[in-house]
Order: sequence, then C-alpha cells, then structure tokens
Amino acid sequence: MKRFAGEEDTPIGAMPGCYRLGWRHGLLQEVAKARAVGVNSIVLFPKVYEALKNPTGDEACNNNGLVPRTIRLLKDKYPDLIIYIDVALDPYSSDGDDGIVREDAM
Repeated sequence: MKRFAGEEDTPIGAMPGCYRLGWRHGLLQEVAKARAVGVNSIVLFPKVYEALKNPTGDEACNNNGLVPRTIRLLKDKYPDLIIYIDVALDPYSSDGDDGIVREDAM
C-alpha cells in the first residue's frame, strides 16, 4: 500500500531533535499535549512529495492532499480546534516560489 506524504514522523536534518510530525501519529500526540495545557490553535506547514510539485502548485487544490486530510483528521477529533494554514504555494511549487510565476508578467 502506498503511503501518503506526511504519514510518518521524520527528522529534520538541519534541525537536530526536531521532526516533521506525521499527520496520523506524531501530530495527534502533540496536539493532545498542547490541548492538555490549554492551547487551542495550531499552524500547519506541509511538506509534500517532490513528485507532486509543479510550476503552478496544483497539489494545493487537491481535496485529498496532505493539508485537507490533516484538517479533517484534527477536526474529527477536536471540532473546536483553530487551525491556521500557510496559503503560500512554495510547498507545492516545483520552482519553490510562493505564488505562480508567469513568463509574460513584468
């Protein structure tokens, strides 16, 4: 079975001791800990597979993509949780830009 992007916790090489939290396990555990001490809002920053990236960031509009799946999971468990998301396209762009770059634009 193909695993979804972001399913497992993975270390961040440039930040020893820090991890990208998997949407099914580590993230749920951290949100539970945060909720236990009164935190009721989080910010999601996705990391998607390189193969899903393109110049127009189409994966950002995928209803079954990493962020929508994660939001559904969290809202099912914590309906009152406030979830902020980064709307820049850089996680989805093969060019690494925050938006769509057009060659004909000045």
